[in-house]
Amino acid sequence: MKRLYNKLLELLKEIPEIKYIDLNFGQIMEEKPPLAYPAVLINIGVNSTDTFHNVLQQFNAEFTLSLVVKAGDTSSLTEENRREQAMAYLDLTEKIYNKLQGYEDGHFEAFAFKSATEQNLRKGLKIVALRYSCGWKQEVAKP
Repeated sequence: MKRLYNKLLELLKEIPEIKYIDLNFGQIMEEKPPLAYPAVLINIGVNSTDTFHNVLQQFNAEFTLSLVVKAGDTSSLTEENRREQAMAYLDLTEKIYNKLQGYEDGHFEAFAFKSATEQNLRKGLKIVALRYSCGWKQEVAKP
């Protein structure tokens, strides 16, 4: 999982609009979240594994990127320029998608986008959870 985090960190750092990237330790629940915005907080989980001939193990994983931005005014009464600025996080979700969707290398199988969900967890912040799946193979650990 550490290797996946490091790969995500490497890829997301290529998007200049993102100011902060970290594992998700519940930072947004703090009174004053220690983040620079826009931020991406990463959760990683292995859903299942399959072992082949006790030699290789297939890891099937999911990761969730929580894009955290300061909320802006998006109402119909808002001046168009301000509304566009407030909705810039949607453009950023698309940049993240374009960077990650289908990414694969010699270790990771293709990243596959699964869903995007907006979450209202904290007043003044807009949070979009972007969920992806991926997989990789590695040698089975021997005792």
